[in-house]
Amino acid sequence: MLTPKRNAHLNPRCSITKLGEYCSQQSSPARRRDIVKSQKFPPTFKVVRYTPATRFIIDSLVDGYDQDNWQKQIDQFSLQKQLAVSTHDQQQAGCSADALRAFQKVMDKLPLADCDLHCGPKSWALDIEGVTVSIRPELFLNIEGRNGVPQVGCIKLYFSKTHRLDAHAAGVISSVIIEKMKQSMPTTKIASKHIYVVDVFGETVFSAPPSHKKLFNEAVAACQEMAFSWPRYTAS
Repeated sequence: MLTPKRNAHLNPRCSITKLGEYCSQQSSPARRRDIVKSQKFPPTFKVVRYTPATRFIIDSLVDGYDQDNWQKQIDQFSLQKQLAVSTHDQQQAGCSADALRAFQKVMDKLPLADCDLHCGPKSWALDIEGVTVSIRPELFLNIEGRNGVPQVGCIKLYFSKTHRLDAHAAGVISSVIIEKMKQSMPTTKIASKHIYVVDVFGETVFSAPPSHKKLFNEAVAACQEMAFSWPRYTAS
């Protein structure tokens, strides 16, 4: 019996969160290999995604956090889990409920009181050494800086129950975001300290460190490695 071929991305690509994992100080050579292979050969089975939870988090933060509505949505996801017919739908609903519970614990760590929030772009990418890095920040923050000069920050969410982000990995992620903002918003003042990477299940908020140029160079080196190894991996 022939095994069906897995769909492959011919050109190097990577999500920004996977790039952060790749650069993590905890990342082993085997883990980096697995990251590249998973980006080249996406799983044929349905992957549990946090899209429902992400949408709710974005809408809730833009409209203003309401604890009662938040709990109602957690209850709704829990009910969907009970009523789900497929294993995938059951897992997605359960993970979405877990994500909202976890995010509640990091809400107080996000200094958003003086920020005007709005949705980030659905399609936002940066080419780094031939690798298309998908960024897609969930939220942009408009902040009034010194002397009333408007500044822009953003929030990038990271969902994983098995892999935690360390400060180094989060710094690489924020450095790529800053570089993209510089290219796409050349006249905008970027509030680097308001570039937040949120490890939802790790219940940790990382702010962009001042050494983002050095960290971006690490992202460049990582993408060079990915581009070099990309054609060497097969679906087997």
